[in-house]
This record gives sequence, structure tokens and C-alpha cells, in this order.
Amino acid sequence: MPKNQWCFLLKIINFVKMKVQNKMERGVPVTEKQGKIFWHSGNFSALQLELLLYLGYLKFIDEKQLSKEPLIMDALVIKKDPDVVIEKNIGRIFKEHNLIEFKSEKDYLSVSDYKKVANGYAGIYASFEDVDYSDMTVTFIVNKKPVKLFKELVGRGFSIKEVESGIYYLEGEHYPVQIIEIKKLDADANIFLRSLRSDVTREEAEKLVSELIKHNAWDLASPLLNNVTEANADIFEEVMDMSNEVAERFKEVLRKKGTLDDLIEEGELKGKEKTALNMLGKGVEPDFIADCVEMPVEWVKSLRV
Repeated sequence: MPKNQWCFLLKIINFVKMKVQNKMERGVPVTEKQGKIFWHSGNFSALQLELLLYLGYLKFIDEKQLSKEPLIMDALVIKKDPDVVIEKNIGRIFKEHNLIEFKSEKDYLSVSDYKKVANGYAGIYASFEDVDYSDMTVTFIVNKKPVKLFKELVGRGFSIKEVESGIYYLEGEHYPVQIIEIKKLDADANIFLRSLRSDVTREEAEKLVSELIKHNAWDLASPLLNNVTEANADIFEEVMDMSNEVAERFKEVLRKKGTLDDLIEEGELKGKEKTALNMLGKGVEPDFIADCVEMPVEWVKSLRV
């Protein structure tokens, strides 16, 4: 393997291991669900990745402000050409103006949450932007199926149909509404949204990395990867330890998204020390290691003591 690839590979493996070790040092088991992770940026990233084939036809607006008051919807997707047909499963319902609301992993879509968006934000947007209800849709992206909400809506005369695994259409509002339960989505069709959890499997992690490489969408992927690797550091460590092929894939993702240096800097001297010790353990010469970690040869040799 070329020298620069050795350096990248060992740095990445040690970065993920360092994140796991930091959790253990804080007394947090690596299998424990994550605390407060701000999933919004990952959701917005995944939404665009899911609709990657239509980026030229759609305008994505993050945190659309509805008025001078602090009323902000999570995302807005506008068709640049109203006649464009979206075949992607999560976008088949789309019309010209599409309001999106995300619920993070630990949040639940309550009746009041639904009313705030479907009856409040949607009405305000239609009024301020002079949009007809017939040109609008509302989408909720959730981790947990909102059982209580569904019961409430059915009691009010709404009909709810699961058109495919994890995608529910609601009828009864002035405009189409869909609720997307990400964990039930098909992994082959919707790996980006499906990955927005702290319990992804090894297979899902491998597929996510493979799909990102295939689509070559690094700028869009960065927020999603930040969330997913933070929430699943132990799984990504396992993935990289499985085979050089998978480790190389993940290395390529981090290099392409341009945040490898930021990630290594997070560990600073500790990360360089772990990398150097790992390489020393593999019998790599100190001069070679010094170039990789950008430290003096004497410093590398001192680690042998």
C-alpha cells in the first residue's frame, strides 16, 4: 500500500477508536444510545441525498423563516419546474411547495406537533407566500411511528394508508400529508434517511459508505456523516476493522468530504500518539511514522521507551 494511504488508513482507524475510548473514559458504554445529538443538519443532508437525481429541479431551503416572529420550519423543498415528476418514493407526493418537518431520534411526533406544522406553519406559509393549498404538501420525517397521532386523526375522520414500508399518506387535510418512519424504510432505496439513528447495523454502515462513494456527493454528505459517526462510533470501528476494503472506503469518504484534518485535530497529540504507537507495533520504521504524523523522529522514538 502506498505511504500516503497507510497514513490515512491508520489515522482514520485510530480516530474512531479514540472516540470509542473517550466514551469509555467518561464511563459511557459504547453500546449505550447517544445523548444529545443535533440531528437537524443530518436530516437536511439525507433529504437532499435521497433526492439526488432531482437536485437540478428542486430548491432546498434549510430552516425557512415564516415571519418576523421566531417561526421557522425545518426545511422547504420547491420545485423549480412544477411539471417535473418525482419518481423517488419519498418525493412522489411532492407538488410545487413542500414543507418538511424533522423529528430527531428521541423525539415523538405528538398531536400538538402535528397541528403546529400541518395547521399552523402550512397556513402561514400559504398566506405569506400567496400559495394555493392545492400546490402544497407537508412531510414529517420521524424515527418512531406516531401511534397516538394516528389514532387521533382516524377519530377525526382522516384516512391513513401505508403506501410502502415506512411511508404513510394522510387524507383529510387541505393538502397531501405524508409521514415517513425512517427505520421502516427499505435500506436499498433509502439508506441515507434510514441511517439517521444511533443503532445502525454493521451492514447499514457499510452500505452507507458504499452509496456515498458511488454518488460522489461529499458536500451534501458531510453533515450526515458527522451525525451518524458520532452516534455509532463503535459500529464504524467494527466496520473498519473487518477488512482493508471497507476501511479504504471510509478513508475515501472522509478525505473527499474535507474534514479529515478537523477530525484528527480533535484528538491532537493523543491521536498522533495512538497512530504512531499503532504503526510501531506493526514494525514500521520511525522515519516513515514521523512523516505520517508530522512529528519529529525523536518524538516517535521516545514512544518506544
